[in-house]
Amino acid sequence: DLYRALVQVAVVCYQIGRRNYTGARKMFFRLRQWLAPLPDRCRGIDVALLRAEINRIERRFLALGPKRLKEFDLGIFPEISYTQ
Repeated sequence: DLYRALVQVAVVCYQIGRRNYTGARKMFFRLRQWLAPLPDRCRGIDVALLRAEINRIERRFLALGPKRLKEFDLGIFPEISYTQ
């Protein structure tokens, strides 16, 4: 489930980068079902931080809406925090 969630994060970022509002919105919805049941730390990944970053990105995404999505700063995409 962790790996599926990480792929979904990547696809959300990809869809935003392509300025595909509908695709990104769908991926945000799907992403929740994979991130929600995970523990705060899983296989060295800080899932709690990732959830917070995704929420921040989604708020910005929704605030811009489909007509202003081109204004989205791609530099705010999350970095995955991993420790062994």
